[in-house]
Amino acid sequence: MGRAGETRGHQRNPQARLSMPEIPRKAHRTYMRPSQGEMDALLDVMYHHKMNNAQFNIKLRVSIPSTSFGIIPSDILEDILIGMAKENNESLDNLSEYSGCFKNPKVIEIVFLLSEFWCQDSATKYQAVEILNRFMILHIKVLYESNVKSMKIQRASQTKKWSSIKDDLCDTFLLHLVSCIQIASKLHFHCHIINNNMVLQFLQSAGYKYRKSDLLKSELTVLRTLHFNVNLLSPFNYVDILLEVLGHNGCPLSLEQLRGMCLKVMDFVYLTRNSIYEILLKMSIDHPTPSSLQR
Repeated sequence: MGRAGETRGHQRNPQARLSMPEIPRKAHRTYMRPSQGEMDALLDVMYHHKMNNAQFNIKLRVSIPSTSFGIIPSDILEDILIGMAKENNESLDNLSEYSGCFKNPKVIEIVFLLSEFWCQDSATKYQAVEILNRFMILHIKVLYESNVKSMKIQRASQTKKWSSIKDDLCDTFLLHLVSCIQIASKLHFHCHIINNNMVLQFLQSAGYKYRKSDLLKSELTVLRTLHFNVNLLSPFNYVDILLEVLGHNGCPLSLEQLRGMCLKVMDFVYLTRNSIYEILLKMSIDHPTPSSLQR
């Protein structure tokens, strides 16, 4: 989307109307992961760890530039739509069975509060949630597989127990969470990037004693685990591009107001996603108690 005051070198054709292209799906792939019981137990500990000790005193928000719609040339907009559709289907093809595990409402609330605390725009917080969810699933998978291989090669007494690894994950979870917000900030909000001093001050309020070198190490862990592929699509991207299409097609509504309404709806869905999906599942199968297979 273009910011207010920006100009483009091309003129769009006001008569050209755009629609979302359809891209064929590929086969689903799976790989070795910890059991669902192990993952659930780990998540339960994480969500009740030291994160709850952190205090959020919301600061005054900085001035965020307004967004203009309907200014992207039709050929570029069509390329963006095709690229987003392809990326979405690639993500679905490689979707983990644990996808969404780290979109627990409490975790999302912390990401949203921290983003507001650090005066970030909406793009940052949604991107941070997607980065955190993807990173934690892959990070746990790597640690779990490494632990299994070590147990096969060495004696059990010489191998770090999985329970000890889970304790380490819990201890570093908040550190990785703020690293994901920092990365998202660098991608989207260049005028107000979250620096290490801001992060250290918050972590100290949560009872942690990290150094700047620990922040750098955590950020590199996130980047390497995701193979530096951190520019992940979020619902926010789809909302903005669809509003751009509406602007391109001459929608008479106030798109800025419509965008604000969409953001409020997305916040609500993110924070109540479990309840919403549970209701939709029961409605789709027409049964009050879905089986594990149906879930």
